[in-house]
Amino acid sequence: MQVFKDLLLNVFFISFLPIFVMCIWGEKVNNVKDRTQALLLALMPAVSSVLCMTFPVQFPEDYLFDLRQLPLIFGCLYLGYKKILPAMAIVLAYRLFLGGGESFYVYLSIHTTIFLIVPFMKTGYLKLSFSKRYLVTSSLTVFFSVMVLALSKIIASVPLIYGNFAYIFIGVQLLGALIVTSILNYIERNMRLRDELFKAAKIKLIGEMSASVSHEIRNPLTASRGFLQMLLNPSLEEGERKRYISIAIQELDRAKDIIDDYLVLANPFPDDREEVNLKDEVQWAKEVLLPYSNMYNVEIGLHAVDSIFYVCEKKKFRQVLINLGKNAIEAMPAGGTLFIELSRNNNNIEIGFQDNGAGMDDEQIAKLGEPYFSTKSNGTGLGMMIVWRIVQSMGGKIEVSSTLGEGTDLKILLPNPTV
Repeated sequence: MQVFKDLLLNVFFISFLPIFVMCIWGEKVNNVKDRTQALLLALMPAVSSVLCMTFPVQFPEDYLFDLRQLPLIFGCLYLGYKKILPAMAIVLAYRLFLGGGESFYVYLSIHTTIFLIVPFMKTGYLKLSFSKRYLVTSSLTVFFSVMVLALSKIIASVPLIYGNFAYIFIGVQLLGALIVTSILNYIERNMRLRDELFKAAKIKLIGEMSASVSHEIRNPLTASRGFLQMLLNPSLEEGERKRYISIAIQELDRAKDIIDDYLVLANPFPDDREEVNLKDEVQWAKEVLLPYSNMYNVEIGLHAVDSIFYVCEKKKFRQVLINLGKNAIEAMPAGGTLFIELSRNNNNIEIGFQDNGAGMDDEQIAKLGEPYFSTKSNGTGLGMMIVWRIVQSMGGKIEVSSTLGEGTDLKILLPNPTV
C-alpha cells in the first residue's frame, strides 16, 4: 500500500505541472515571446521530474523507483528537441547528485532513448485528434515503463519480486499519463474554443457594422462626386472652384476616417501588446488635443500620479484617449474645461475625463457604445463603439455619470495588475 501511495504522489507532481503552467501563462502558453519566460516554461518538465526523484518509491534494500520519465515524455511531445534539452540535463545532473552507481546508467539509457525517439513524434502528435493522443501517450508510457524495469533488472540487478510491484508501477504510470493527457487536451480544447469565439465575435461585429458603414461612406462619396461634377462647369469662378475642391477633399477625408474606424472595430482584440507608461500616454494625449481644444476655446487640465505601467496595444489605447478627449471637447461648443485624471486604487486603474459641456440624460448614457448611436447630429457612433470595444479587450470597463446642461464624468476602469 505504501508503494501505491508513493507512486500516486509522483502522479500528483506530474499532473500539477500543466495546471501550474496555465495559472501562470494562461492562453499565452503557446505564444510566449520573452526569453526568460520561454526558458521557465521549458524547465517545467525538469521541475516535475526532480520532485518525483526527491520523493521516490523506496524498498527495504534501498532500491528506488519514480515516475521521472513521464514529464520528459510529455515535454518532448510538446516542446521538441531544443527546448527539452535543458530539462534532460537538469534531471541527469540531479540524479548524479543523488548518487551515481548502476542505477544512473539505467536512467541515462532511458533518457537518451526518450530524447532520440519521442521529439520526432511532436509534429504528428499535435496533429492527432484528442482521442488518438491517449493511444500514443499510453503506448509510450508502457514502453518506457517496461524499459525501466528491464534495464533495472539487467544493469542494476534490482529484484522486482515485491508483490505485484511491476504491475502497480506500469499501471500507475499509465494512470498518470492518461491524467496528464486529459488535462492537456482540456487546456488545448478550451484555447481552440476561445479562438473560435474571437473569430465569431469579429464576424458578428462586421455583420452589425456593414450596413451602417456602407451608408456612412456613401454620404461623403456622393457629396464629393456632386462637387466634382460641378467643377466641370467652365463658367465656374476660381473662388468657387477652390471652395468645391476643398469641400470634396473634406468629404473624402471623412470617408477615410470612417473606414479606419471600421477596420479597428473589425479587429478589437489584442495583437501586439507591450508595456506602456499610462502617465506618458495621457500627457501625450493632452499635447495632441491642445490644438483641437483651442479651436473650441477649451482648456485642458491634467493630473496624473506616478508612473503606472500596463500591458496593452499602445496604438489602440491612444485611439481611446483621443476619441474620448475629442468627444468631451466637442460637447463644449461655447468653451469650457476638460480635466483628465490618472489614478490608482486597490482594485483598478482609473482614467477620468470630466467636462462641463452639454451633458447627457440617462437614456443617452445607456446607449453609449451601441451601433448607430451618437449625441452629435453628424456623428456615426463608430468612435464610441471603438472606445468600448478596445477597453473591453483590455479587460476594463467604462463608467459614465452625466447631467444635462452641467457636463459629463467618464471613467475608464482597468484591472490593477498589482492586485
